[in-house]
Amino acid sequence: MQTAEELELGDVIFYDIQGNGKIDHSVIVTSIQNGIPYVNAHTSDSINRPYFYEDSTAYTPSMTYYFYHIEDSFA
Repeated sequence: MQTAEELELGDVIFYDIQGNGKIDHSVIVTSIQNGIPYVNAHTSDSINRPYFYEDSTAYTPSMTYYFYHIEDSFA
């Protein structure tokens, strides 16, 4: 998956916060509002947060996002 706009409910985003090739954090897409995925995570104040995390103290300009779609096998 290449872009956040392709994400659906239940998909996963992994974050490389430092941009050093190591995954530091993960979240689950819980809603999509105006085309922007919103996520929940175990971190405090991370309920229904925009996926880009720019309002987080963990945010860095080097942050890399990895988007993963979870296939629905019950269809």
